Amino acid sequence: MDGERLSKAKLLSIELDAICSRNRYTDDPAPVIAELRATAGKRTDVLAEAAGIFAGYFDSEYTRVLCDALRAEIDGIGRWLQVGRERRGRGSHAGGRGPLTDPAATTHQASGMMHVPKSPGQARRRLGIDRRA
Repeated sequence: MDGERLSKAKLLSIELDAICSRNRYTDDPAPVIAELRATAGKRTDVLAEAAGIFAGYFDSEYTRVLCDALRAEIDGIGRWLQVGRERRGRGSHAGGRGPLTDPAATTHQASGMMHVPKSPGQARRRLGIDRRA
């Protein structure tokens, strides 16, 4: 990869993935959807791909609010949902133990080293995020 750079589309996809990731436990997806659309601009194809793969891979009881909103609000997401589901089913790099029960968790959870929050509020408290501020 000497001298090679990531394409603008790949860099945008990474940025959209980061927005989804940092907001995965949201209970108000409207600002997240607005941020995704503003960031993507005219590249709705990249938005559909990033949002679809995220929603297909990370859909769980903890991320359901955002994933449901992505499915409902982002046009062209359908085929990318299946790509995300297929990737989820492939397993992880966690020593070949297969897919994690909740892909929103890290490999540390699979090894029993991480507490799994029961709700988005519990996750925010654990991370020290005060939404009342």
